[in-house]
Amino acid sequence: MAAPSPGYSITVRVEAPASSRATGELTAAIGAAGGALTALDVAESRHDSIVVDVTCDVADAAHGDAVTEAIDAYDAERWAKRT
Repeated sequence: MAAPSPGYSITVRVEAPASSRATGELTAAIGAAGGALTALDVAESRHDSIVVDVTCDVADAAHGDAVTEAIDAYDAERWAKRT
């Protein structure tokens, strides 16, 4: 697979449980999928959840899909543990 490049940058909005580990776990999921994190912005913070915009460079559109799937899997796993 080609290396991530600013030519293929994606931004994904993620809602996660409010915890001291949420952003670290999210960035780890992106890194494990081969994305290069370039920004992480907390858009909202509530007592029970945070909304984060994550921007990362990917290699191409297919890689962007794979990173988005990794984020979706993270999101589903985190919320499943909460309920």
